[in-house]
Amino acid sequence: MNRRQPDAFARSLYADKTTMDRTRRARWRRTGLPIAVAIAIVVVAAVITDLPAHESLAGELTAGSALLKEVNDDVAPCAFSLNETNTIYRDQLAGKLSAGDRSRVPSLLQDDAAACSFTSDNINDLADIEEPGTGAGKYLSQVVSLAQTWTTSDALGAINDIITLVATPGDTRAKADLRTRQAFLTSDRRAAMAAMADADHYLQGSLPALEMPAVTLPSAVKTT
Repeated sequence: MNRRQPDAFARSLYADKTTMDRTRRARWRRTGLPIAVAIAIVVVAAVITDLPAHESLAGELTAGSALLKEVNDDVAPCAFSLNETNTIYRDQLAGKLSAGDRSRVPSLLQDDAAACSFTSDNINDLADIEEPGTGAGKYLSQVVSLAQTWTTSDALGAINDIITLVATPGDTRAKADLRTRQAFLTSDRRAAMAAMADADHYLQGSLPALEMPAVTLPSAVKTT
């Protein structure tokens, strides 16, 4: 006579613990383990996908060089205008300007001021520059920001002071502000050059030189 085998429900009730553990382990190997492995693979893939893509140093150097060329192109008209204003004012202080030259000075200085203001396309282009998203970007963004300040605040402020002093040589407020602008022109240029050096060091290369000239305004504007 065949011996009746207990059904699955009965085995779950009466089977010994060892048998039940073996059953659970076998079931885990068949289902749980593959699922856990699949989840781990998905998580690792997601992490790898979210990691930022890093350009090579050569690629970063190329992007940085392009940015510096754009900065130099945009700063150049204002730098030229500041130098022109400085020269005109020095010549006036030295008595080198003829009557004809003096008549042209106000319009020349107004043109110089416009070159450093937001009426200039170059200044607007400078304000719209997007820094490259590279490891050196934090240094190059400082260069861009300082170039904007150097042109639209430091240089423009100095030119406006000189416009005032040409018309009213004894204006003490303009004289004092011009000394302040001199300090800002020097300190902001120094900070920009330091940021350039940091970018060069990071990139292990050589970026184009920043064409932000050193400017010395006439010492004759100092008051006693």
